[in-house]
Amino acid sequence: MRCACARPDDAGLSDPADTIQTQTSCRCGVRLRGEHVRHTPIDGFWQVEYDDPHDEFVDVGNTNVSLRRTAFTVYADGRFLQIRTDSGRRPPTTWPPSEAERVSLFRSSTASAGRFRYDQNADDAAAHTGAVAHTVTMAPDPRDVGARFDCAVTIDGDTAEVRGTDPHGASVHERWRRLSRRGATPLAGAWASGDDDDRWMLLVTAGHYGVVHSKAVSVELPETGELGDADVLAVFESFGSNAGAIVQTATSFDNHPFVASNSSGYEARKHESFFLSSVESDRLMIGFEDDGSDALPWTRLD
Repeated sequence: MRCACARPDDAGLSDPADTIQTQTSCRCGVRLRGEHVRHTPIDGFWQVEYDDPHDEFVDVGNTNVSLRRTAFTVYADGRFLQIRTDSGRRPPTTWPPSEAERVSLFRSSTASAGRFRYDQNADDAAAHTGAVAHTVTMAPDPRDVGARFDCAVTIDGDTAEVRGTDPHGASVHERWRRLSRRGATPLAGAWASGDDDDRWMLLVTAGHYGVVHSKAVSVELPETGELGDADVLAVFESFGSNAGAIVQTATSFDNHPFVASNSSGYEARKHESFFLSSVESDRLMIGFEDDGSDALPWTRLD
């Protein structure tokens, strides 16, 4: 990885298929990885470009939000997070949401996270076309874990034509716009915290992020078919994800959500600031207190 002292032309704007030899240390004092790191042309934070004719707005707190449908995907260091929400998805009227609102929020969004592999078209030396294979390791419906879905991409700068399927097998043909490429700061990349029963994953690009939280579920679910309302309520709190913009400094970061899988209207407010009490090449300590007393460890995913 690179640190915040990297030159602007080191931020991933050259040939996206390059293999980059990184340094082991930097003048800012951050220790960096010394091995070769493979980046892919799909790395970054992407938004689906919808062309919907109508946009409805509703008040949330001291601002308002749009009820447009949204879809964002972030790719970093071989990991991905995708969140999609339907149009007309209204914020809950109470917090926590009522049971009926939880069911509605669950059914009006989809999310998946896990590993991805990018295979470049062998006939395309410029690395503008390829295939992305996804393997789901975290999902709102625990039955989706292990699912695979693929798409073919044609990339033109920071736009892409995407054809394939979603995690449930539905056909997808979309135009995507990249809002940021891979990052150059110590926070950039893929990170994990927790254990098998309570897992977190954080993906960070040059200006955006995606975070997902998944807990083990002990309830018995039907093997196939749509989850009933009681099943939805049983798994609702076991998964959460959001994605948006991020502002980073050497000792802290702020994230501003664009979308969340478990709630609508979450994007109306900035998340509390996070304090970085320790930053190393493969380990972070992240918390809310500036003395680091509540910091939790995050390790880099390679």
